[in-house]
Amino acid sequence: MAGVLEGIKVLDFGRYIAGPYCAALLAEHGAEVIRIEKREGSEDRYQAPVAKTGEGALFLQMNRNKLGMTLDPMLPEGQAAAAARPHEARLREPEGGEARHHPDDGLGLRARRPL
Repeated sequence: MAGVLEGIKVLDFGRYIAGPYCAALLAEHGAEVIRIEKREGSEDRYQAPVAKTGEGALFLQMNRNKLGMTLDPMLPEGQAAAAARPHEARLREPEGGEARHHPDDGLGLRARRPL
């Protein structure tokens, strides 16, 4: 049976728990989720390692059912590469404790794909 979110593409820029967990739930419901990481690996990848390669339990659990992509989102080239990837939503933790609307947030998705 197809997931309710089949056909939705999500870029996951989240780190640690909130963003990756939300993205994992979206993936479980059929969305194609692509986790975006820094080239050297994200800071949450190696916390509490359980794998021979050093990945931590939380990282493995929160990134199930996802694809992965490495780039530097702080460089213009990295921003262009992420923007060029077709997607309907972009997940990230708010900066400075306040949410900021982005053209790829849930409101933009709702406008393009109403329920």
